[in-house]
Amino acid sequence: MNAGQRQVGHAAIRAFLDARPVDRITRHICTNIRVDMTSPTTASGSCSTLMFLASAPRDTPLPVPISPPVVVDYQDEYVLTDEGWKFKCRTVQIVFQ
Repeated sequence: MNAGQRQVGHAAIRAFLDARPVDRITRHICTNIRVDMTSPTTASGSCSTLMFLASAPRDTPLPVPISPPVVVDYQDEYVLTDEGWKFKCRTVQIVFQ
């Protein structure tokens, strides 16, 4: 994850998630969630997230040791599709690492 990293569109967001190491376990605690309608079919949103990371095979018994937590801010854009609301874009800003 790089400061200011931006993924636009379903394929880019999916590629970002698929590129994560297979042994990475993450949990996100999201707070200060805000969503504002910008039109009947678009919205923008933001939240601050406390992210916990661990590297361990998926079948490792819990709990697992973690790396120091990271605080990130997400800036999102959403679009209403025939299937419902979808992410259009997500920008990641690392606050504390």
